[in-house]
Amino acid sequence: MPPMPHFDEEELSAALAERYAVTGTLRDLGSQQDRNYRVCTRTGDYVLKIANPAEDREALRVQCAALRHLAATAPELPLPRVHPGLDGDVVQGIAVGGTELACRLLDFVPGEPIMDSRYLAPSVVARLGELAGRIAAGLAGLETVERERPRLWDLRDAAAVLGTLAPHLPDQDRAQRVLRAARAAAARVEPYADRLRVQTIICTRCTKPYVPPVDCVTLDESVNMAFLVVLEAMTPAERVAFVLHDVFRYSFAEVAEIVGRTPGACRQLASSARRRLRGSRPPGPPAAQRAGVVRAFKRAWEAQDIDALVGLLVPEATATGDGGGIVPAALHPVGGAERIARFFAERAGALSGVTLLERTVNGQPGLVAQLDDVTVSVLAFDVAGDRIERIWAVLNPDKLRPWTAS
Repeated sequence: MPPMPHFDEEELSAALAERYAVTGTLRDLGSQQDRNYRVCTRTGDYVLKIANPAEDREALRVQCAALRHLAATAPELPLPRVHPGLDGDVVQGIAVGGTELACRLLDFVPGEPIMDSRYLAPSVVARLGELAGRIAAGLAGLETVERERPRLWDLRDAAAVLGTLAPHLPDQDRAQRVLRAARAAAARVEPYADRLRVQTIICTRCTKPYVPPVDCVTLDESVNMAFLVVLEAMTPAERVAFVLHDVFRYSFAEVAEIVGRTPGACRQLASSARRRLRGSRPPGPPAAQRAGVVRAFKRAWEAQDIDALVGLLVPEATATGDGGGIVPAALHPVGGAERIARFFAERAGALSGVTLLERTVNGQPGLVAQLDDVTVSVLAFDVAGDRIERIWAVLNPDKLRPWTAS
């Protein structure tokens, strides 16, 4: 359960009337990190969001400013309106158990929580992508002043955030176990902190909200891209058990305490995850052989040799680019050896002034493209035998900062 004090609904109703002049019946909606209540009134329904103690009030105001901006720039989007309190502030305070917590009042938007869906059809995923794009476009021009602060879901800030939340957990024995796990994980991750992703990662499918976010663990460079793909294919429960036990070396008894399952269940989950890993693909070729394939790809690309590029790719190869919406990149993965070869050959002209360097990427041979000593792209390869199965190209400047800094 979230690290929040007990709420008396009569007290909440009184605070709602005092702060917003709204009266109605309350229904607990549950949450990953806040406490959310549906407020049913005669004139319409609202959501009362009570933030957890680690939330920064200025960050909440920025979120409200974003919603108001979207209401003006993209009124067709099904987003909630923000309702200020009687004093005009969109963030109000409610005193509960000696602690004042920040709260907001929004319109209730009917629908079903996406996390309740065990499967999302491709059409639904495409619709979500479209919605995300429209939101991103609608937020263009929004200017806010927000000071630097820890991100609640950033792995680098996990131990500090959990330290703030732990005193509010009702089960302090479990809180201390979670803190120990978080600090141990943070110590293991610290050597790689400068190379972790800069974007916020939200684990909306975690089965236990305030367990350390092991669904998002970034492993060291000995873990290759193919392994990460298989890790993503695991169920959240399998991934938690596997990462805690097989990577961080916790006993199944310790894993069980952290995730709230029995040791036997955790053992079965980790075993299932290992079977997925073993069945994902045969062992890869030696590192020297992989490096040779990547080197040959680099030379063929620089020479715009389509036939040579086709010969280095399996027929069903795929290439995926990530520009982050900041720099141009293919919107969809490119599939098929010939299409990929032509895609890279046609863009070889843009390599004027660009230096391609052979570097280790995700623990495997890869390529780094630099322009005037600034990294503009990093390519990772999944090699099977003497051919390439997958190519991942990262062009997003935010994700390339660690490479530029190094």
